[in-house]
This record gives sequence, C-alpha cells and structure tokens, in this order.
Amino acid sequence: MGQSATELRYEIESSRANLGETLDAIGDRLSPGRRIERRRNRMRAGMDRFRDRVMGTASGARDRVTAPAHAAMDVGGEGVSSATDMVRDAPDMLRERTQGSPLAVGFVAAGLGFLAASLLPTSEKEEQLEGELLEKAEPLKQELSDAGREAMEHLKEPARQAAEQVKVSVEERAATVSGQAKDAAADVAGHAQP
Repeated sequence: MGQSATELRYEIESSRANLGETLDAIGDRLSPGRRIERRRNRMRAGMDRFRDRVMGTASGARDRVTAPAHAAMDVGGEGVSSATDMVRDAPDMLRERTQGSPLAVGFVAAGLGFLAASLLPTSEKEEQLEGELLEKAEPLKQELSDAGREAMEHLKEPARQAAEQVKVSVEERAATVSGQAKDAAADVAGHAQP
C-alpha cells in the first residue's frame, strides 16, 4: 500500500539530514585548512616516530636499565635457564643499550642543515666572507683536531674498563650457572641412588 504524507515527510527529512551530513563531511575533507591540519599531523607523527627510533623511548630506556637487574635477581631455581639466556643474549643487550643516541640526532640535524644550506645559492659577499673565515678557522681546526685526539685517548681507558666489567660479569654468571648445574646434577644423582 502507499505511504502516508507523514511517512513521506519523515523520509524526506531523514534523507535531507543524511545528505547534509555527507555534504558537510565532503566539505570538511576538501577544506584547505583541514587538509593542511591533516598533513601537519602526519608530519608530526612521522617526526615523533623518527625521534623515538633515534632517541629511544622512555619505556625502552627503563627496560634496558631494569632488565639486567631483574635477571640478576632471578638466579635461583628457574634462574639457571634465565642466567644462561642472559649470557647468550649479552651482545644483544649491549647493542640495545647503545641504541637511541642523542649524538645521532645531532648528526642528522647537522646533515639536514648542511643540505638545506647547499640548496641555496651563494652571493659574492658570502664567498668573500667564506675565504676570510677559512683563513681564520685553520688554527681552530688544528686545535679541535688535537682536542679530539686527546678526548679519544681519555675515552679509551673507560671503554676498556667497561668492556672488562662486562666480561667479568658474564664470566661470573657463567660460573654461577655452571655451579648450579653441577649442584642440580648432584641432587638428581643423590635422589637416584637407593
């Protein structure tokens, strides 16, 4: 049967409302301001992901700090397998602890700055100033080179000590695991005899 006038009005109003919402959504989608805002949000999210990948996240730093402590506390009972896993995973742990270096961010930023500067044309005045600056910078360059070598010499010993500490720690944990394995084998052998 046919629809009543009231039902038709309701259906028309409903269709108008849906059409109005659709047109508003299309207008919002095509609005230059909203497009710029969405693009800005995508760029910000990309930069955040890049920063987290280079600098690391707070939870990642916390995990890298607390994981060895938890593993060291877990040396009894099931800790034997945990300790052997820790000895096996020592190279990966070292790699994870060095991830997220702020120096890498500095190098990337400097590289981007140099790239941007290289894209701009130079003027005569800049070329003149460049020549003067290079003449004045030569002694500074030598001083920085000497300071870099000196800093490298000062860092060699702490790096060697840190590597030695890691080696000693791994050897101690391996000895602990070996001792616990022998004790467990002795317990099993003791229980096996009548």
